[in-house]
Amino acid sequence: MKILENYGKSVQMKLIETTDILKNLQKDSELVKSEALVDFLTDMPNRKAFAEALTAA
Repeated sequence: MKILENYGKSVQMKLIETTDILKNLQKDSELVKSEALVDFLTDMPNRKAFAEALTAA
């Protein structure tokens, strides 16, 4: 019975760790997407941002 408790705790800790990793990946993905829509020299929206805005309109 103790073995099952330890295994359950281990699985729970791994799930928490994996959830944290996924949250960080989602945050990084959003950052990369926003950076892809802005010209890094002028800090203005680029052609891709313009095209997405036209598509959304």
